[in-house]
Amino acid sequence: MQATRETRAPDGARWASRMRILTLSIVLSSAMSAVAADNPASDFDAALAKWRTADLKNYSFMYEWRGGVVIAPKCADAKIRVVVRNGVGSPPVVAKGSRRCPRGARGEKAIGFIVPATIDAAFAQMRRYVYDPPTPARIDATYDPELGIPLTYSVHKQEIEDNDEGFRISGFRVLK
Repeated sequence: MQATRETRAPDGARWASRMRILTLSIVLSSAMSAVAADNPASDFDAALAKWRTADLKNYSFMYEWRGGVVIAPKCADAKIRVVVRNGVGSPPVVAKGSRRCPRGARGEKAIGFIVPATIDAAFAQMRRYVYDPPTPARIDATYDPELGIPLTYSVHKQEIEDNDEGFRISGFRVLK
Protein backbone atom coordinates (compact mmCIF):
# COMPACT_ATOMS: atom_id res chain seq x y z
CA MET A 1 0.00 0.00 0.00
CA GLN A 2 1.38 3.30 -1.03
CA ALA A 3 0.90 6.34 1.22
CA THR A 4 -0.48 9.42 -0.46
CA ARG A 5 1.14 12.66 0.26
CA GLU A 6 -0.78 15.95 0.30
CA THR A 7 0.75 18.74 -1.59
CA ARG A 8 0.48 22.04 0.16
CA ALA A 9 1.17 25.42 -1.23
CA PRO A 10 4.15 27.13 0.29
CA ASP A 11 3.34 29.68 2.98
CA GLY A 12 3.98 32.59 0.59
CA ALA A 13 1.53 31.20 -1.99
CA ARG A 14 -1.16 30.66 0.67
CA TRP A 15 -0.70 34.19 1.93
CA ALA A 16 -1.03 35.59 -1.61
CA SER A 17 -4.16 33.52 -2.20
CA ARG A 18 -5.74 34.77 1.04
CA MET A 19 -4.91 38.37 0.13
CA ARG A 20 -6.59 37.96 -3.28
CA ILE A 21 -9.71 36.58 -1.59
CA LEU A 22 -9.69 39.41 0.97
CA THR A 23 -9.25 42.03 -1.76
CA LEU A 24 -12.06 40.50 -3.81
CA SER A 25 -14.42 40.46 -0.81
CA ILE A 26 -13.64 44.13 -0.03
CA VAL A 27 -14.29 45.12 -3.65
CA LEU A 28 -17.56 43.16 -3.74
CA SER A 29 -18.80 44.56 -0.42
CA SER A 30 -17.99 48.11 -1.58
CA ALA A 31 -19.94 47.54 -4.77
CA MET A 32 -22.87 46.09 -2.81
CA SER A 33 -23.02 49.04 -0.43
CA ALA A 34 -23.03 51.40 -3.39
CA VAL A 35 -26.01 49.51 -4.82
CA ALA A 36 -27.78 49.62 -1.46
CA ALA A 37 -27.20 53.38 -1.24
CA ASP A 38 -29.06 53.84 -4.54
CA ASN A 39 -32.16 51.93 -3.40
CA PRO A 40 -33.71 53.97 -0.57
CA ALA A 41 -35.47 56.42 -2.90
CA SER A 42 -36.82 53.80 -5.29
CA ASP A 43 -37.92 51.54 -2.43
CA PHE A 44 -39.54 54.54 -0.74
CA ASP A 45 -41.37 55.53 -3.94
CA ALA A 46 -42.62 51.98 -4.56
CA ALA A 47 -43.86 51.64 -0.97
CA LEU A 48 -45.55 55.06 -1.04
CA ALA A 49 -47.30 54.14 -4.32
CA LYS A 50 -48.64 50.92 -2.73
CA TRP A 51 -49.84 52.86 0.31
CA ARG A 52 -51.61 55.48 -1.82
CA THR A 53 -53.21 52.78 -3.97
CA ALA A 54 -54.59 51.08 -0.84
CA ASP A 55 -56.36 54.39 0.01
CA LEU A 56 -57.09 53.41 3.61
CA LYS A 57 -58.66 56.07 5.84
CA ASN A 58 -59.47 54.11 9.03
CA TYR A 59 -56.70 52.13 10.69
CA SER A 60 -54.52 51.80 13.76
CA PHE A 61 -50.91 50.87 14.40
CA MET A 62 -48.29 50.63 17.11
CA TYR A 63 -45.33 53.02 16.93
CA GLU A 64 -41.98 52.54 18.62
CA TRP A 65 -39.33 55.25 18.66
CA ARG A 66 -35.91 53.91 17.61
CA GLY A 67 -33.58 56.86 17.87
CA GLY A 68 -30.00 56.77 19.03
CA VAL A 69 -29.31 59.75 21.25
CA VAL A 70 -27.34 60.33 24.44
CA ILE A 71 -30.40 61.30 26.49
CA ALA A 72 -33.43 59.37 25.29
CA PRO A 73 -36.98 60.68 25.75
CA LYS A 74 -38.83 59.27 28.75
CA CYS A 75 -41.11 57.16 26.53
CA ALA A 76 -38.32 55.90 24.26
CA ASP A 77 -39.06 52.25 25.13
CA ALA A 78 -42.85 52.55 24.95
CA LYS A 79 -45.26 51.14 22.40
CA ILE A 80 -47.60 53.88 21.32
CA ARG A 81 -51.02 53.27 19.78
CA VAL A 82 -52.09 55.55 16.93
CA VAL A 83 -55.70 55.48 15.69
CA VAL A 84 -56.68 57.11 12.40
CA ARG A 85 -60.31 57.84 11.47
CA ASN A 86 -61.27 59.40 8.14
CA GLY A 87 -57.58 60.04 7.45
CA VAL A 88 -57.07 62.06 10.66
CA GLY A 89 -54.96 60.76 13.53
CA SER A 90 -56.06 61.10 17.13
CA PRO A 91 -53.54 61.96 19.86
CA PRO A 92 -51.10 59.07 20.38
CA VAL A 93 -51.59 56.95 23.52
CA VAL A 94 -49.01 54.82 25.35
CA ALA A 95 -50.21 51.21 25.08
CA LYS A 96 -47.21 49.61 26.77
CA GLY A 97 -44.99 51.81 28.88
CA SER A 98 -42.90 51.92 32.01
CA ARG A 99 -42.84 53.68 35.35
CA ARG A 100 -41.41 56.79 33.66
CA CYS A 101 -43.93 56.52 30.83
CA PRO A 102 -47.18 55.03 32.16
CA ARG A 103 -49.74 53.26 30.06
CA GLY A 104 -52.45 55.67 28.98
CA ALA A 105 -50.18 58.72 28.73
CA ARG A 106 -51.70 60.76 25.90
CA GLY A 107 -50.29 63.29 23.47
CA GLU A 108 -46.83 64.18 22.25
CA LYS A 109 -46.12 66.50 25.18
CA ALA A 110 -46.62 63.64 27.65
CA ILE A 111 -44.72 61.16 25.46
CA GLY A 112 -41.76 63.47 24.81
CA PHE A 113 -41.30 63.13 21.04
CA ILE A 114 -43.20 63.54 17.79
CA VAL A 115 -45.30 60.53 16.82
CA PRO A 116 -46.57 60.37 13.22
CA ALA A 117 -50.37 60.80 13.40
CA THR A 118 -50.86 58.80 10.18
CA ILE A 119 -48.90 56.52 7.86
CA ASP A 120 -48.67 59.49 5.48
CA ALA A 121 -46.97 61.45 8.28
CA ALA A 122 -44.50 58.58 8.76
CA PHE A 123 -43.66 58.75 5.04
CA ALA A 124 -43.25 62.52 5.33
CA GLN A 125 -40.83 62.04 8.24
CA MET A 126 -38.81 59.61 6.13
CA ARG A 127 -38.81 61.79 3.01
CA ARG A 128 -36.40 64.32 4.53
CA TYR A 129 -33.50 61.85 4.71
CA VAL A 130 -34.46 59.83 1.62
CA TYR A 131 -34.45 62.85 -0.72
CA ASP A 132 -32.62 65.75 0.91
CA PRO A 133 -30.54 64.67 3.90
CA PRO A 134 -29.17 67.63 5.85
CA THR A 135 -26.11 65.52 6.70
CA PRO A 136 -24.58 62.39 5.09
CA ALA A 137 -26.49 59.38 6.33
CA ARG A 138 -27.14 55.70 5.71
CA ILE A 139 -30.83 54.87 5.50
CA ASP A 140 -32.29 51.46 6.22
CA ALA A 141 -36.00 50.81 5.76
CA THR A 142 -38.34 47.86 5.38
CA TYR A 143 -41.88 48.01 4.04
CA ASP A 144 -44.97 45.84 4.15
CA PRO A 145 -44.99 43.97 0.81
CA GLU A 146 -48.76 44.38 0.27
CA LEU A 147 -49.63 47.84 1.60
CA GLY A 148 -46.23 49.55 1.49
CA ILE A 149 -46.41 50.59 5.15
CA PRO A 150 -42.95 51.48 6.52
CA LEU A 151 -42.26 48.77 9.10
CA THR A 152 -38.78 49.85 10.15
CA TYR A 153 -36.83 52.99 9.41
CA SER A 154 -33.43 54.08 10.65
CA VAL A 155 -31.07 56.89 9.74
CA HIS A 156 -27.44 56.49 10.76
CA LYS A 157 -25.93 59.95 10.56
CA GLN A 158 -22.33 59.56 9.52
CA GLU A 159 -20.99 62.90 10.73
CA ILE A 160 -23.00 63.26 13.94
CA GLU A 161 -22.44 60.79 16.77
CA ASP A 162 -25.33 59.65 18.98
CA ASN A 163 -28.02 61.39 16.96
CA ASP A 164 -29.60 58.64 14.86
CA GLU A 165 -33.30 58.57 14.06
CA GLY A 166 -35.75 55.79 13.46
CA PHE A 167 -38.98 54.03 14.24
CA ARG A 168 -40.79 50.72 14.05
CA ILE A 169 -44.44 50.30 13.08
CA SER A 170 -46.26 47.09 13.98
CA GLY A 171 -49.75 45.81 14.67
CA PHE A 172 -51.32 47.60 11.70
CA ARG A 173 -55.08 46.98 11.56
CA VAL A 174 -57.74 48.27 9.19
CA LEU A 175 -60.71 49.64 11.13
CA LYS A 176 -64.34 49.80 10.04
